[in-house]
Amino acid sequence: MSRRLYEATPHPDPGGPRRRTRPLANILRLVLALAQMLALLGISAVAVVQPTLPEPIASLQPLIGLPQPAQAAVGGLTITTSGCYPSGGLSKSTVQVEIPYSGLVLGDRITATLTTGSTTITKTFLPESPAVQPVVSPVIAAFEISANSAPFTVTVRDSKGGLQTGTGVAPPPCPTLTCNAGNLGGQAFNDYNSDGVKNTLETIGVAGIRVDVQDRLGNTYSTTTDVDGLYAFTTIPSGNYPVRLQFSNIPAVYGQGTALGANNASSVQFPSAPICTAHFSLLNPADYSEPNPTVAIPRYNRGDPLSVGVVPTFAFSAIGNPRPYQTSMFSSVVMYSSTLNTNNAYVAGIQRRVPAGQTGSLWGAAWAKQRSMLYLSSVLRRYAGYGPLGPGGLYQWNRLTNATSPLVDVRSLGINVGSIPSNAARGLTATLVSFVGGEDHYRERDTVEAEVGQVGMGDLEISDDGNTLYFTNLHLRTLHSYDLVTGAAATYTLPYSDTSPLPSATCVDGVARPWATKVKDGKVYVGVVCDGSLNPSLGYTATAASLLAARSDLRAKVFAFDIAAGTFAPAPVFDFPLTYPKGAPIGSNDTPREYGWWPWTDKVPALAFINSSNNYGAYGRIDFYIWPEPILMDIEFDVDGSMVLAFGDRGAMQMGWGDHLTTGAVADGNTLHAAFVGGDLLRAYKRGNTFILENAGKAGPTTGCCPTNNQGPGGGEFYNENFAGHEEVMMGGLALRPGSGEIIGAVMDPNTAQASGTRTWSNTTGQQVRSVRAVNSDTYPRLQIDPASFGKAGGMGDIELMSDIPRYQEVGTRLWTDIDGDGIQDPNEPGLANTVVVLYDLAGNAVATGTTNANGVVVFMANGDPRLSSSGIYSNSANIPSNTTVITGLVPGQQYVLRVPLTQTSLDGVLPSPPMPPSPIPTPARWIRTGSSSTPTAARWAVSRSPRLPGPHRATWSTP
Repeated sequence: MSRRLYEATPHPDPGGPRRRTRPLANILRLVLALAQMLALLGISAVAVVQPTLPEPIASLQPLIGLPQPAQAAVGGLTITTSGCYPSGGLSKSTVQVEIPYSGLVLGDRITATLTTGSTTITKTFLPESPAVQPVVSPVIAAFEISANSAPFTVTVRDSKGGLQTGTGVAPPPCPTLTCNAGNLGGQAFNDYNSDGVKNTLETIGVAGIRVDVQDRLGNTYSTTTDVDGLYAFTTIPSGNYPVRLQFSNIPAVYGQGTALGANNASSVQFPSAPICTAHFSLLNPADYSEPNPTVAIPRYNRGDPLSVGVVPTFAFSAIGNPRPYQTSMFSSVVMYSSTLNTNNAYVAGIQRRVPAGQTGSLWGAAWAKQRSMLYLSSVLRRYAGYGPLGPGGLYQWNRLTNATSPLVDVRSLGINVGSIPSNAARGLTATLVSFVGGEDHYRERDTVEAEVGQVGMGDLEISDDGNTLYFTNLHLRTLHSYDLVTGAAATYTLPYSDTSPLPSATCVDGVARPWATKVKDGKVYVGVVCDGSLNPSLGYTATAASLLAARSDLRAKVFAFDIAAGTFAPAPVFDFPLTYPKGAPIGSNDTPREYGWWPWTDKVPALAFINSSNNYGAYGRIDFYIWPEPILMDIEFDVDGSMVLAFGDRGAMQMGWGDHLTTGAVADGNTLHAAFVGGDLLRAYKRGNTFILENAGKAGPTTGCCPTNNQGPGGGEFYNENFAGHEEVMMGGLALRPGSGEIIGAVMDPNTAQASGTRTWSNTTGQQVRSVRAVNSDTYPRLQIDPASFGKAGGMGDIELMSDIPRYQEVGTRLWTDIDGDGIQDPNEPGLANTVVVLYDLAGNAVATGTTNANGVVVFMANGDPRLSSSGIYSNSANIPSNTTVITGLVPGQQYVLRVPLTQTSLDGVLPSPPMPPSPIPTPARWIRTGSSSTPTAARWAVSRSPRLPGPHRATWSTP
């Protein structure tokens, strides 16, 4: 267990820091804090002049609030410039400026000006204003400028004469690639649902694909797709069509592309005229999902799950409210369709899986689509007991059998995740207090508090091949892997050091706390917060003014671990302060302590108490608490590369919902309390290799819901998290289905009060699209419908989309007239229409028969192809192309043979020619193989029987 922050004892974490002694700086913090507090109270304060600190000059940064010589006022600003992005037909870029300051109070002003050429943009900030939502150093200014390679200057002044300047250069204009009338072009696009159709939201392409063209006269042209997957040929004369178009240099992860469809005619195509829609569809199987995958999300249950032998059942409460669902409440995971939209937690579509007694409290979840297994990790949450494997527990749920079983206690592998007393020793029970004033409810006691976020495991992820789990160790502050095939474990040390001289990796007056993980494109991204826990201003009796200054120590960082290399990059890929104006979990009191983030404290401070009420029947008094402490809990990447960051609230995890609080405003061990969770959801736009945090509700070229609501960076927010009196409802779990244009998050009050569930937002407007009330809990906690839930205190974990593997299976051929007899499909050699092709298995049995279309193409599609499902493009059989035959029994990984009977009208005068496939299959034929069951890809061979006309000629078999 770590030391308590209100005691001056060394930090015990392995490799952790010791508090730095800065007596003059500490006195200065207190003086500044007093001035800020006086201002908040409406009392005039004398401006404080900051003395020169007794530290080496090289370590100082110029701070606003002090007159600075112009030649020296350079080092304080951090300027980040995005790559070029198109916006309204123009090339634009965002310049983000991090501005530190000190010594400013209510009534002071910061003015940031960016000048480039004849353009001047000015942003103004009012430190410590408004009084209930004070701006805290550093602040972030964002400017949108033209991407024109021009230099710019940023000048920051304050009302006390402080000055800082910085310079930069705008990126060059965006590449202009336009396919106009008379051109040939298209896009190598990500086909996330693998249907061969370029859907509205499938706008992101694959860069670096080689595109070759040969026209009918033999002229060749070549290019590669740009950053958006686009290509265009502008110099092919219109009289030189038809042409042969071929895509190559395809990254291995994309296989052979996706299924044939309206916007995908395979990697070799034959446009007969100029066209700008000659697309090629690709898919990374890790990105695939059907349109409506099942959502799985862990939920917490209060009490000791190990002592529940028989789940209590109640038919009716004393006031006649039915309790028909009690038998299914004590589950650890809730599941439902991602397209569900309901405020009723007991509709038929919501399923309760994974008995709580088999797993205990869970947060992490990782879906292995190749195994149909959901992997789950234990978590320490106050008032919720561990399962049989304790803090090192990994569990698994089999979707095919609905069976839950232990996977491994990582402590048995030598991984130290810290220790926690048993559920019983913590004071947890499983006693349901029922029929007291009409209430069915758990009332728990729990001795753990400081250990939350510092013991056990955080987020859980799985590799793209479904063979390796990754999780964060909150105790050692490391990343670990677990091989599901061999059972081997490995440890990877994050590149932060709380005493490191590298600014990119240093936490000031705090400890770097990991939680989030995300596997993406060969890397594991790990989310970390600098917790500010070593700031000398902290303590159980700390004042709001002193804690306001301590907020400046809070930061979030994202590090990237290279799976192949087995190492972390030394610097974070994204790093930003958590000092932005953040909304209140409940805004009815409008006091400063309800807004923004607060440093981590091992003991919930007295300031967390907001009010109390004696109007809760047999419960008597209930105290209400808010104390948002940041945990970067989850990371998702949108299809454009933007990062979506979900923050949970450690303070809420240290408290409960109608439980006994042994510390706090009334720490008698009997008074009940309820907490309000106050997480957050942020978007960081990526262009090139740079991430830019949303500012005033704008992320790159896209403006979200609320640019001026003063609840996010720059005074606005991208995603609308409001509900009734709550301005922040995030719990920390996230999921994103590529190509959906949406993000799903775990929230309190998703669409009605006293509930937990999920909310789905648009990634283009930031507005709510749908929501699900997954767990019911009623008023504070009267008329409790689900007696083990955590109400508004944060009762749900990570979100997984249990997508299927891409099961499309098709084989096909193109027959063409090989006029010059070279076995190559030339652009002026037409396809053979209305020709019968037979598919054989290895035993020589005919499996199916198909007929080529006007272009000489025939396709055989497996009966289980998702395009044939109720949500697929071929749900209506009338939409299936005439040259496509649906067959049963197309086995993944199996070899088949295509045979072209010669006795048909379309082949009159054709003679067979070697090379031919071996016997026993009659010729002409071609061997093919379907995709494997583990990595099913569309096995399409453009194989052809090639007659030379007119007259009887020999022909050859050829791939394109």
